[in-house]
Formats: sequence, C-alpha cells, structure tokens
Amino acid sequence: MAKLSSISFILFSFVLFVSSSSSASNETADETSAISDRGGGEWVLLQKSIGVSAMHMQVLKNNRVIIFDRTNIGLSNLTFPDDKKYCINYTIHSKPEIITDCTAHSLSYDFASNTFRPLTLRSDTWCSSGSVDPTGTLVQTGGFGGSGDRRVRTFSPCEDDTCDWTELPQESLKEKRWYATSQILPDGRVVVVGGRDVFSYEFFPKKKDDVSYQFKFLVETFDKKEENNLYPFLHVLPDGSLFVFANNRSVLLDYDNNRIMKEFPVMPGGVGRSYPLTGSSVLLPLKLNGSGLPDAEVLVCGGAEPGAFTLVNKKDPKEKMYKGASATCGRIRVTNPDPKWAMEIMPMPRVMPDMLLLPTGDVIIINGAKNGTAGWENAVNPVLNPVLYKTHEPKPEARFVVLNASTVPRMYHSSAVLLPDGRILVGGSNPHERYNFRREFPTELSLEAYIPPYLHPAFTSLRPTIQAVESRTKTVSYGGVFGVKFQIDLHAEDSSKFSVALVTPSFTTHSVAMNQRMVVLEIVRFKHLYSRYKKPSDKYEYMIVTRGPPKNTVAPPGYYMLFIVHAGIPSQATWVKWILLHKNIGVSAMHMQLLKNNKVVLFDRTDMGPSNATYPDGAVQCRGYSVKNRTVTDCTPHSLLYDVASDTFRALVVNSDTWCSSGAVDPNGNLVQTGGYGTGIQTIRTFSPCDDDTCQWDEMETKLLAHRWYATNQILPDGRVIVVGGRRAFSYEFYPKADDMSSRLYYMRFLWETADPYEENNLYPFLHLLPDGNLFVFANNRSVLFNYTSNAVVKEFPAMRGGVKRSYPATGSSVLLPLKMDAVLDGSGRPEVEVLICGGSYGGAYNKSNLNRVKVYVGASASCGRIRLSDPDPKWAMEEMPRPRVMGDMLLLPNGDVIILNGAANGTAGWEDAINPVLHPVMYKTYEPDPKRRFVTLNPTTIPRMYHSSCLLLPDGRILVGGSNPHEMYNFRRAFPTELSLEAYLPPYLSSTASPLRPTIISIEARENIVSYGQEFSVNFGLSVYRPDVAISVALVAPSFTTHSLAMNQRVVVLEVASLKRLSVFDYKITARGPPSSTVAPPGYYMVFIVHAGIPGQALWVKVQ
Repeated sequence: MAKLSSISFILFSFVLFVSSSSSASNETADETSAISDRGGGEWVLLQKSIGVSAMHMQVLKNNRVIIFDRTNIGLSNLTFPDDKKYCINYTIHSKPEIITDCTAHSLSYDFASNTFRPLTLRSDTWCSSGSVDPTGTLVQTGGFGGSGDRRVRTFSPCEDDTCDWTELPQESLKEKRWYATSQILPDGRVVVVGGRDVFSYEFFPKKKDDVSYQFKFLVETFDKKEENNLYPFLHVLPDGSLFVFANNRSVLLDYDNNRIMKEFPVMPGGVGRSYPLTGSSVLLPLKLNGSGLPDAEVLVCGGAEPGAFTLVNKKDPKEKMYKGASATCGRIRVTNPDPKWAMEIMPMPRVMPDMLLLPTGDVIIINGAKNGTAGWENAVNPVLNPVLYKTHEPKPEARFVVLNASTVPRMYHSSAVLLPDGRILVGGSNPHERYNFRREFPTELSLEAYIPPYLHPAFTSLRPTIQAVESRTKTVSYGGVFGVKFQIDLHAEDSSKFSVALVTPSFTTHSVAMNQRMVVLEIVRFKHLYSRYKKPSDKYEYMIVTRGPPKNTVAPPGYYMLFIVHAGIPSQATWVKWILLHKNIGVSAMHMQLLKNNKVVLFDRTDMGPSNATYPDGAVQCRGYSVKNRTVTDCTPHSLLYDVASDTFRALVVNSDTWCSSGAVDPNGNLVQTGGYGTGIQTIRTFSPCDDDTCQWDEMETKLLAHRWYATNQILPDGRVIVVGGRRAFSYEFYPKADDMSSRLYYMRFLWETADPYEENNLYPFLHLLPDGNLFVFANNRSVLFNYTSNAVVKEFPAMRGGVKRSYPATGSSVLLPLKMDAVLDGSGRPEVEVLICGGSYGGAYNKSNLNRVKVYVGASASCGRIRLSDPDPKWAMEEMPRPRVMGDMLLLPNGDVIILNGAANGTAGWEDAINPVLHPVMYKTYEPDPKRRFVTLNPTTIPRMYHSSCLLLPDGRILVGGSNPHEMYNFRRAFPTELSLEAYLPPYLSSTASPLRPTIISIEARENIVSYGQEFSVNFGLSVYRPDVAISVALVAPSFTTHSLAMNQRVVVLEVASLKRLSVFDYKITARGPPSSTVAPPGYYMVFIVHAGIPGQALWVKVQ
C-alpha cells in the first residue's frame, strides 16, 4: 500500500483474516500440517546486543518496535548520543548507594533496516503495562516506586525518528499499578486492572469524576505469600464485556457498572496461571460469517502449581527447589450458555511462555522454562523449542507441533511480538536483579527473529502481495464492504483457499500479550482482475471483497495489520487507516452541535418521510403528518446523539419540524434550538447534555414571536440568544423572554433591503458578535454594524465587490477570524477584528437552477473577502480560492487557520440545484502575510457533501463531517443520493510527523475548570520536543452550531500568556489571562487548546464566566 499522506479522511485500521466457507476449519488444519512438514522454522540473530534487555515490547503503526526494561536497574549497555545525553539519579531497593545513570533504558527498533536509536525514559517502567490508543499512540501505564507506579507515559509514532517518550505526572493513575494489565476498550479508553496489593481497576483517559473501582475478584484470587493473580489476563469479548482471568479463576466483567456478569468454572488441574506462576493466554480468532456476533474462545497454557514460588524464591541458592512447570492448557468457549474448560497437553511443560496469534489463526508458544516460576533466578531448564498450536485442528491430540529450537534461553523478563512481515521478534531475558553477564542464564541483550514455517521459500508462489485496500468510495467502516487488491504467482479459481485477517499488535511483557486480537472477516466476493496485456511471467491479480467488523466491541478502534492468507501462507501485512466513521447512521446530518460532554446532537427534518434510523425496542415514538397530500405515520427518529469517544449513537425524539432551523449553546451548556418549518416554525427546543444517556429534547410551550425558517442565532454577552431573520421575517427577537425588552419583536429594515426578488439571497444571515458588544450582520453582499439593544445601524460597511451573492440560497460562508488578546488596540483593551467570507454564487443563479424547467447550473464564485472591522475606514480585500465553491463550510481551527470544505462548483442551495461537488478541502492560512500563499489544497474525500451537509471541530482536532441531501425526501437512486454517513477529516497538524511537537494537557489549575474574565489560570502540559523559536498559545474555541454552510457562534479567542515555566524535561506550565469581558468571549463552555508550533493538543473543556 502506498505510504499514507499526512492529510487524510480517517477512521480505523485493521489486520484481516477472512473465511469464505464452512469447511475453512478443516482446510486450515490440513494446510498447517503441510506447512509444518516443511520444517520447524528457523532462527536468525538480528542484533547481538541492543544494549537493553527487552522486558517490554510494542509494535507501532510506523513499523518501529518500542523496547524498554526498567530504569532503576543500574547502567544499561546503550548510550545516548553526545547531544542528547540524559542522566537520572536513583537508589536500588533502598540501598544507600546513589547511582547516576546516563544510559538509555528504552529504544526504538526499525525492523526494516535492523537499526535502533535510544529513547529517554525518566520514570521507572519496571513490570508495567501498555495499550495503543485509537490514534496509534502507545499509552504506557504504571511501573515501580515513587517515580513510576502511578505514572502514565505516551509515545506517538513518527516517520522522521525524532519522537520520544512523553511522561505525564506521577499522579496520573489513581492507584499504584505494578504488575497490572491494560486493555483497549470499544470506546477508545484504556482500562488498567490490578497490580501488587491493588485490587481495583481504573480508566485512562479519565472523565471528570472517574475513580478507582474496587474489584473483589482480585481479592478472592489472591494467594497469601505468593499472590498468583498479578498481570491478570484480559480479553474484550464481542458483546463488549471483559473476560478476566487470575490465578485459576475467571469472570465476565461489566466494567462500566462494576458488576460481575458471570463466573466461569475453575480451571481444572490445580495449576496457577498468573504471575509469578505465569502461564499465558490468547483470545482465539473471532470468525465472522455475517450473522451476528462471533463466538469467542480463550486458550490458557502453562504455569505452575501453587507453592512453587514459595519453594524457589529463597535468598540462599542452595535452598531453592525448582518444581516442574505444568504442560496443561485449557480452552473454553466463553460464549456458550454453559461454558466448560477442555484440557489439553503441550509436548513439554512450560512456565513463563509467550503466546502469540499468527496471521493464519494458529498460536505460537515460545520462550519460558521447564522448572520454577517467575522471579529473580527462580527458574532453570529453559525451553528452547517453540510449539505451534493448530487452532482449527479438530483433534486436540494433533494440535501441537514442536518447532526448531533457539540456542538462546529466554526466561524471566523476555518478550516476543508478531511483526507485519510474519516473523516473530524475540528479545530479553534477565532473571537477575541487575544486568549480570557472569551468572547462569546471563542477562540477554540480543534480538532474534523466529521465522515460522509459512515463510519458507518453498511457499513463495503461494504468498499473496497486497497492493491496495479499496472500496467504492475509497472508505471503510464497521460493517462496510471493502476490497483488498493483491497479486499472486498462481492462478486461483475461487476464494476457498483465501482469507483476510485483522491482527492488532500486542504489548508484550511477562508472558502477557496485552490487546492482541484477530478478527476473521466474511468474504463477500472474489474477483479476477484480468488484463489483456498480461504476460506469461506476470503475476495474477485478484480482488477480495470483504465486510468490516460489525462494531467496535468486535474490533476496538485503532490500527491493525492487514494480511491476506492463501492456503495457510500469509502476505506481508499492510497498515490501513479506516476513513469512514459510519457508513449509515440512519439520519442525514443537516444540523450539528458539539456539547460539553463530547457528544454531538445531529438532526435533519421531521416531515420528509421515515428516516433509516430506528428506535430501540420499547421506545418507539410515532407521529402522523402530511407529505404531498398523503398522510404518513412515521415511527423513525430524525435526531441522534453521537458519542465521539465511543463512535456510537442513540436515537433522540424530536416532534416538531426542525427543517432549516438555528441554534446556540447557552452559558450552562444547553443547546437552545429555534424555529424550523410547519409545526416547528415558531418552536423553541432545548437539549441539556447528560452523562447517563437519558437526556432527550425538551420542546417548550413558549413560542417564538415570528416564523423562523432559515434564521440565524448568536449568543450574546449577557447570555441571551438573539434570533435574526428567516423567510419573509425581517425582524429579530431574543431568548429567554425573561423581561419586557426580551419579549418584544424588533423590525430590522436591513433584512428587507437585502432581499432579492424571487431569489431572496439574504436568508441565514451571517452574525458575529464583536468585542465592542455590537453585532456584525452580513446578508446578500452587504453588511452593517448593528446595535441590537437600540435597534440601530451603527455603521454600514462597503458592499462586497464582484457581484457575488453570499447568503442563502447563493450560500457562501463566513468566519470571525481569531481574536488575539496579545494584539489589542491601543487603549481600548479590545483585539483587532477581521471577518472572512468565501464562496457563493451570482445573482440569478438560483432562478436558473431552481425555477427553469431546464436547469442551468451557473458556476460558483472562487472569491473571498477579508475586512478589518476595527480599522477606522474598513475596506474589503478580495482574494481567490483555488477553486470555486458554493455551500462551502468554513471552520476555525485551534491554530487560527480556517478550513473550507464541502460544497459544489456549480449551482446554488436547493433541491437538486447544484452539480460538480468540490471534494478537496482548502486550508486558509490566516497569518500568512502574502494573500497569494494563504490557500493550500488538501487531500480529497470521495463523498459529495453539498446541500444539507454539515461539519464541526472536535476536541481532538478532527473535523466531523456528515449529511448531504439535495432531495425533497430521502433518495438513494438519483444523482448525489442522500448521504447518511459520518466521516472524520484529519487536518495536517494531526500527522504522525507532528507528534513530537504536540502538547498533551495534563491538568487545568482553575477551580472547577472555570476561567474568570480578566483572571489568570494555568495549564500543565507535557511536550516531547519544545521549540523555543516558535510561540506556544492558549486558544479558547467555542463550538459551533452548523447548518447550511453557517457555523453559528464559532469563535476563537487567543489568550494573553503571562508566563511559561519548564517544570521538568517534558513538563511545562503555561499561565494565561482569561478574556477581558463577555463581549470578547460570551459566557459558556469553550474548548481550551494548547498550540505549539502550529500543532494543537487535545482540548479540555472550561467554563468562561
């Protein structure tokens, strides 16, 4: 697959294993037998010494492996370059000697070039845990001692090898997590379970009121003197519950409600499987066949009998007794109504094994010892032979195959991971308190690769080569159909010997391969890609069309390796990014509003016939209305609540018609939503965010004073909402109607003056609250400064040049550019003010596309106008976009730039009134002094987003994009069909190459996250690479209500920075001063971003008051 661009529309990534027939199990077993007959694989020494013993390993999406041991072990054998030397001081186990350690204990290994570079770790990672989050960032948790046991560290992969560890404060975890396990969850959070003397679990990242949840099961599985329940095995099951195994017991946990749903039978045989008795566990491949959730099986192998640790863990070597390890495995189908363990026997006993899923669906068991337990010098008789477990072999006695031996003992503190090329990377082994190269089983600094039998050269002709991952729209989603194009030497008749596998890379330490997972996908179709120009020497080309996992509980969000497997021979994997969030949410997103709890309210209109969404059972709401003189009974929802973190949504009930309505968020974070059509044309609705998913729309008895269809809302300095205009409504009014002034209707002559006969071209007027408290109002091609309190025009600005209409239905878009508090006007305390308006169409264009029997689609305008309203004599400065655009959306980004996306090149707003969708977003660089260099064309989507599309900025910096319905009702057959999908666009600043420059907010030092006007507050943040030559800024961003190319209420206030302090190598504190007044930043909830070198971190919410 071609290297991914740094700019792309994004969702998820996977490695695939797809079965196309019910006979797949027997075929796979037969193929594995044939492959293993070719030999037992081979071992290759990659590096004699990397300088660090590989206690922990994680493969990342940039094909690097992060390797590390512990930092209080004494000096490693890996040095830093002279220009990056870093030293730490510590003692070892309370001994008086202070060690100054200037060596590296972590490294990044590039397996393609077989090279490595040192990384900087400050806190102690001894016996810690890790997961990779949905963005591909390693979230590494816990460790030892005061520097590490409550620490969270992150590592964001980059292509230029400049990235390094970012360490969050020691108090990032609620409890000490030494020997804990972490697991990525369906909503993208990480759960961290257990640890020494810690019988609880917690989540990262944390919500506001997150606590550590007591977990009685860990108390019950604790053996006195031995523990035998550390590093519990965790597996997310397809229904979203968590399988937890500790000691010899297992339960099904509902982690959100801290409830045990089921306890499974105790594993027979009297063997302990958890640290320090240390067996290993895998969730066997999840095989999808298109009919619901897959069955789930767990395999647990190896370990030792209780008491074995007590016998061997003696200070005097002469007293140590190395009890034999167990050769037993247990396999359980946890989704059965009455699950039972089926016991099997390995060819040799093994404690401290590593178990890894292979692309074929088989399991390799590698590393470990025959006698003893985990612990310093607590094991002997290393097991040098890996064993292959043939998952699909129906006869248990035929499942195990002994493979060729290594010559390097890998026992305590060894690790192994699957690489995208199908090899197994093996490293580590240090059964000593410090690095020791003289004792038996010396500290091992080497790296090996085990090459499984399927990589034998004899199978080259069977091996597929992936060329591309494709779909009709070049996008892939949960449950969506997509294609994988590949080549192979041999001709194939059908898909019977092919499979596609999603494999997530594991974080491996202490015989636990955390988060590893394989999803077996359904093959939908197999296509020969014939070419008339094919030469006899050319490879054959094929396309497998397969269906993505049905939901995030089957495949949690994140990066996976993509393999094609043919006759048991896997291709090299391709990392894929999934672009589409949802192929179908059932509702076309005409309107969007992000709320303070990171959920988005989406809705269309309610008089257009049934949507494609459904209510849950028992909660169906039906309404009757007339469409084209036909009575319709509609029992479908037309509004949804979308959870950004979990990528899930639920139906909301809205009764009145919201077609072409408006909205704003009040100071308490409630959406105030006004107007619409028909039954909703004077309706006021509110939506109050909640965390328990019980909140719904509230439709108020109080009505608007005028019909508000195509009106605009703006939040005001006093917290009221002003509602301006609408079809044949040349007036404005306020909400709430708490006093006499707010209860009146105010005529606005400017709206009457700007209405064009037959076309209007002044609906959805652009409103921007200026720092002096007045309102900038733009309609058609004219604009005024308006005092809404006295109902007076303060100033009229020059008409925008060029003969282009900018308001609905000619429909351009507008933004108030960032208000920079470090650039205030002399003596006023107010910042400079600029407005940018782009796109639109020409007078008469709507009549030609909408009123003519033969539609004529006039070309849209490529012009923009920028005006500095704070100048004494403001003038429009005209600029040109790279391409014309009508119905474009303009959003402010945290770094102050503007993104322009969606829209069409010809026509106007209206039903079927536009053609030639503009698929390329454009970046407008606000602070670029040369107007000719301000526009940058970005990578395109493949989904047309024209009339009735919308988008908004998310706290993680992505752009959520949805909607497009240029038809009177839902229509999926005409040109530009109704679009029910959701996409996320990732701006360039989210490129992995920007990761080292990206700040990570740790905490906000403000009471209850309240930012007071004119008062200072501080933000603590982490940063891997600080550039003193560029600015660090604090930006408040108000979330927009977006519809019809109008992002109402969006606002960026760049605060004045009082100070920036460096707290440690990677930790900083920035102190900023809150906005000076409510005219600069109206009261309410804002996202606060830290921006460094133009790269924003993820935002947190603050309340400005």
